[in-house]
Amino acid sequence: MLGAADLVVSCRQYPHIDYDERAAEMLPVLAAIADGSVKSCTAAYRIPAPGAYPTPEEPMRSFVERLTAAQHRPGVLMTSANHGFEGSDQPDLAASVVVTTDGDPTLADRVAHELADDLLAVIKS
Repeated sequence: MLGAADLVVSCRQYPHIDYDERAAEMLPVLAAIADGSVKSCTAAYRIPAPGAYPTPEEPMRSFVERLTAAQHRPGVLMTSANHGFEGSDQPDLAASVVVTTDGDPTLADRVAHELADDLLAVIKS
């Protein structure tokens, strides 16, 4: 999917109550991609721990705050984390972190790896 998309955005909250917020964040980024003022570059890390992780509760609430803060770093356009669902019949399904930057694959990879390590630590706690 990453190879076919200029931007991947998912809800940050579980239950998914932040559709409007995420759409508001996404639209200016999509407009900038469309007009060529930014060039999206995306990295993702899979985490072998699918499950449902409620974000209103700790420790996920603090992780979502860190995920959101990472999106405000210079050069970072979008951050998302996905739970994956353990009841799926897809063997490759996993939790993941996706980070899109303005044309900087090294930054995308570094931030995605950092957030994936953070999420895995939270899941294991």
